[in-house]
Amino acid sequence: MTEDLIALNKERGVFEVAKTMCEQGVRGVPIANGEGKLYGIASLDDLIMVFGEEIASMAGAVACGISRSAGQAVTVG
Repeated sequence: MTEDLIALNKERGVFEVAKTMCEQGVRGVPIANGEGKLYGIASLDDLIMVFGEEIASMAGAVACGISRSAGQAVTVG
């Protein structure tokens, strides 16, 4: 365990949580509510699940875009 406790506000996004965990070399970080009380704990496993779901969603969108137009790419944006 580390001597200096690192805690993040629950309003922080998953990318900021991941960056903080990487910078601090920790696999989990307490999440506090607006009053500074423990709201939960974000773990590396939690982040992997979230990022994995996002990657799967993007892969599905790409596959749908390609198959929808019979093999032609679809322009997005």
